[in-house]
Amino acid sequence: FKQKTAYEITRRLEFRRVLFRSVKDLVTWAMGISCKRFVYAAGVASRSAKLTMITPGKLDAAQAWALFEVGLDSMGLTAVARGPIYEIVETTSAKDAALAIKRQFPDGGGGVVRLVLRPAHVGVDDLKAALELVKSKAGLVTPLPNLHALVITDDGNHIARMRTLVGELDRPGDGAGVWAVPVEQIGRAHV
Repeated sequence: FKQKTAYEITRRLEFRRVLFRSVKDLVTWAMGISCKRFVYAAGVASRSAKLTMITPGKLDAAQAWALFEVGLDSMGLTAVARGPIYEIVETTSAKDAALAIKRQFPDGGGGVVRLVLRPAHVGVDDLKAALELVKSKAGLVTPLPNLHALVITDDGNHIARMRTLVGELDRPGDGAGVWAVPVEQIGRAHV
């Protein structure tokens, strides 16, 4: 019996409709298509939710993983990477996990991401107010005004979509403002 790699399994993965009755069913399916390791607590395992996935044609590994993340999200769960193991946790508590800190916007993905953002041209409080409008319900935007930085914790898809908003708002101003210019060598009568 030869163990197949995730690529060998998912390159032929084709299904039309799959019904998952529990988190265990969904995670078992994800383990089979990804060859990744998972762990979850009894409270997560006791959840029962009917989840139906319908898809035409074949899926590659990235598409199957994205489908798994959507399935978790619909159950109010997410996968948090802990080294080579993924822990399945409630989405609302994922922000408390020890997450890797990113310095650049992710391309997407449903996993929880923590990003440090240093705006160049706009105040952190102003940018925080804008990002609060587009974050997820479980997301968190923390301003660090003395460090001129923001720490954003949210799912990868929401943070990836924030890139456009930050790009639009964090631009140099038009030069308008109040400027103080010291006057040199002019008498009081001329000022």
